[in-house]
Amino acid sequence: MSLIARSLSSVLVTLSFLLITTWVAAQADDVSRVRYLCRTDLDCGPIFDGVASLYFNAHESLFVHEDAPKEDTSYFEETVGPDGSVVVNYTFITADPEGYPVYINRRDGYLYYKSVYVIGDDFFILKEDLPDIEWQITDQRKRIGDLESIRAVGVFGGRTYDVWFTPDIPVNLGPYKLMGLPGLILEARSRDGRVSYEFLSYEAKVDNPPTIQRPQIGQVLTWEELKEFVINELHRTEMQSTESGPVTMDDPPSDYTIEKDKFVIIGPYKEARRAKKKHKRRE
Repeated sequence: MSLIARSLSSVLVTLSFLLITTWVAAQADDVSRVRYLCRTDLDCGPIFDGVASLYFNAHESLFVHEDAPKEDTSYFEETVGPDGSVVVNYTFITADPEGYPVYINRRDGYLYYKSVYVIGDDFFILKEDLPDIEWQITDQRKRIGDLESIRAVGVFGGRTYDVWFTPDIPVNLGPYKLMGLPGLILEARSRDGRVSYEFLSYEAKVDNPPTIQRPQIGQVLTWEELKEFVINELHRTEMQSTESGPVTMDDPPSDYTIEKDKFVIIGPYKEARRAKKKHKRRE
């Protein structure tokens, strides 16, 4: 990062505390809304594609995929492998009436979000600490709508993002879980081309906003509880195996969802299980 960029970053971070403090006092209980157009190329299908809204007040926010599927759907997709063979992939999409929300409590430092990784009809609601993204703020600027914005680069969920944020709205939020800059993130694009958010509109005060709260439909689990649940399901599936028809479960693909390799649970467990069996045979 250049000296100019570092100086700009230092000034912005120094000023952000005063700006955010002033903004929070003025915001009180008003709810603002920014709308994005989300485009993805993910193995879970186009679940996130379409309009998404970020609602926020002084201390909390709710990010909702407005165009998420309202009915369960499934489809087949053909891809050509490296050897020229045709691979047929089956994708089943479980509709979420809540729109796969992400709830963030900035004051207390945690978030809840609805996972697209489901088993049967079970939705998972996971609680996490707020992401700590190491942003590099550049000296590049452009206007998005009526807002002055600044480019920043950061890595989140295994992807490098180029984002544009505006100090004109001094709240450290953005689409999905992207956050931590001294201003609202208006645009974000992953460099691998898998995820993008385009700014559509901003309302400083929304009439009749939705309740800003954690997702309500689904099982609230910690990561350890989720791992236990998934491994138990693996065992139940394997009990259906026969010599002629082995049945098992595997991890979803690396680009299954917005965060790469988010639900890699089964692979490491199977590897540890194989190593344990191999060790016992040697004894």
